[in-house]
Amino acid sequence: ECQCVVKKLLNTVLLDSVPNIDPETIACLKKTPRNIKDPMMLRRCNDAIVLIERWGSSLMRRIQGPEGCTLIGFDYITQRVEPMSSHIDVYIGSDLIFHIPKKLYEKCYALYNALTGEIIE
Repeated sequence: ECQCVVKKLLNTVLLDSVPNIDPETIACLKKTPRNIKDPMMLRRCNDAIVLIERWGSSLMRRIQGPEGCTLIGFDYITQRVEPMSSHIDVYIGSDLIFHIPKKLYEKCYALYNALTGEIIE
């Protein structure tokens, strides 16, 4: 279940949010990069993976830093997605980082809670 949630999160939300990667490379990464025959596309995918790792590390540093992370469309009192929201906007400081669909966020939240017993605040 964890692998399915992570794969869906990567393929539908995070990959599309990484800056400076062209759509053709993103589409290739969403498929199976191991089956790439074109050496130029393989090189682009490898370069994109490096950018994705750097982007992810940068996000984690910013989230853990003074800027923190803000979820718009999430009710912090009830710990649930607001009923009228179809997605949650994730901000770090004043920068919109990505949108996450309501159902996917709820799956991630439920999985995190089941694995750790913690409530995300």
